[in-house]
Amino acid sequence: GSTPYAVKHYRDAQHRYQLCRRLDPKAEATWPALARTAQDNLLLYAEHTWGHSSTVGNPCSTMVLNLDIRKTSYASKAHEAASRMYNRIAMAAGDIMRYYSTSGGIKVVNPGGAAGLLPVEFYIESSTIAAARLTDAAGRVLPCQVSPHPRGRRISFMDQFAPHESKTYHYAELPAQNQPLNSRQCYVGAERVRDIVNDYDPLTYRMPYGYENRWFKLCCTPGAGVTAFVDKRVGKNLLPEGQFPFFTPLYERTPLGSEAAAPMPGENIERRERRLLGRNVRGRAAEVTPGTLREVLGTEHGPVFTTLKLRYELPGTIHCCLYLKFYEAVPRIDFRLELGKTVSTEIESIYLPLTLGYDDATLWARKGAEAYRPGVDQLPGSGMEYTMSDDGIGYLSPAGGALIAARDTPLYYFGELRHHPIQLCDNKPENNARPVYNWLMNNTWETNFKMDLSGFGEYCYTLWLTDATNPEAAMDELRERSFDPTVFIVE
Repeated sequence: GSTPYAVKHYRDAQHRYQLCRRLDPKAEATWPALARTAQDNLLLYAEHTWGHSSTVGNPCSTMVLNLDIRKTSYASKAHEAASRMYNRIAMAAGDIMRYYSTSGGIKVVNPGGAAGLLPVEFYIESSTIAAARLTDAAGRVLPCQVSPHPRGRRISFMDQFAPHESKTYHYAELPAQNQPLNSRQCYVGAERVRDIVNDYDPLTYRMPYGYENRWFKLCCTPGAGVTAFVDKRVGKNLLPEGQFPFFTPLYERTPLGSEAAAPMPGENIERRERRLLGRNVRGRAAEVTPGTLREVLGTEHGPVFTTLKLRYELPGTIHCCLYLKFYEAVPRIDFRLELGKTVSTEIESIYLPLTLGYDDATLWARKGAEAYRPGVDQLPGSGMEYTMSDDGIGYLSPAGGALIAARDTPLYYFGELRHHPIQLCDNKPENNARPVYNWLMNNTWETNFKMDLSGFGEYCYTLWLTDATNPEAAMDELRERSFDPTVFIVE
């Protein structure tokens, strides 16, 4: 959490390396030097030594800065090696490595064990495409959606895939359709604001207040925030009472000088205050502030997905927006948090609540080989305030649950967001019912870990509804669904 930008880079390197092994089971034998470089640097970055012992006491020191960059270089070298291996696999699959044509053919590979209707997207570096026609090998036309992309356009569609199945498609640019003037329906004003209740465009005027499809209903209001998040299968609002709501970023700070104690020899106030936190990872005067929702915008709507932008005002940041992508044909939401974090010497953390209020649900995670219940399946007497998970978490209940992948941020916090006595694990079932937060970033440690969290970044998540009740099967499903179909442009 102290190096969120480098960890995101590392996690993507890890994902790319695993993707290479899925796309080509012989990849390690075919490109042994690249595979070994990726393996060695993934291992070195994950090793415990995270930075110089004076990261907080002497953050300007050349030795501190050099060691931080050296540490980050392991993640970057792993990313480079995995990317070079992926490029060779793409070339072997027929990818032409040229993405400027407004028509061509693509090969799509499902690298995971997930089956069913899966989303596919690829990028064309041409800003002229307004619409596209996409057909499969049998000539069947599939609905697709063309979206803006920093380098051109993104084309998205969905199709049925078996595990590890490959398919081919053809895409072609379509001319932009003229939008005829509709003078017979009162749905928009002369200022182009669509805020009139009508049957002609029944979606747009509702989007500033949330969104609803066959799977989900989201309600939100500027000022009040997210007020409802409903799983329509079970007909239940999943926002737990008395807790910070889902999709709402949180900022926590402990002001310096709030912990009165004499410093140790050579210890400055920043290091002293952090040393006195103990296992609470926050001071007695800690303040938690939820983001204030200022604006809700519907940024895109089409046959494949609808995107909402929730703009928050959050202390400690100069930019905070949450984007939600609702798919029309599957019970899936992709959401990403954009942050512009400011620099501060105070003790800070940023969290994203992930608590869902399913009845009779059990929370599961996975580290290594086995699924486990945080707070229950742990060594007695071990800490249970925070932990990591390889792919994300899952809520499983007899009536249905949800899987949540956190691709960029592997750290989770459980329980009260306030200073409190620390209960070590006693394996009681109620430990598994505590609030859950993804812990995006922090500078709480007095040594080895960075104090500076400033920068711009995005943190990506996906939520799927699931009927799985077996924890091992659910964690397997979460891992497999984390690998979306891969696209090669072959003509």
